[in-house]
Amino acid sequence: MYTEKWTKKRGQADSELTGHTTDHFINGVPKKKSEYAAYLNNIIDENTFRILTNPLHFNVNLNWKDRRNIVMDLEKDIGPAEIFKENRDLKPLEELLEDKSIDDLKAEMASGEKSLMKNLSQYLIG
Repeated sequence: MYTEKWTKKRGQADSELTGHTTDHFINGVPKKKSEYAAYLNNIIDENTFRILTNPLHFNVNLNWKDRRNIVMDLEKDIGPAEIFKENRDLKPLEELLEDKSIDDLKAEMASGEKSLMKNLSQYLIG
């Protein structure tokens, strides 16, 4: 429960808003914030709770990688074998990925491109 805290200072006629307080209850029983958080965490993950209760949380507060992971978790797991089976044009890629991950292959290709551009610039300048 999020409530305003009003205090009336000595000698003043009106109360002033001095802040807010947050009280936590489980079935009407007051609890500490840590107890309340632990209770909720046993029921549902905090991030999932925020996504379900705040319509803007998914699009505004999560970065694109987290959003992609959540959406991909909703879909059945499709492995590289199924992808290569459906599309035979990717056969060369399958051979490149036999002993590497996609991220390793991307890093290798970026390094090779950098080296190639360096050699090309030396050839053109020199």
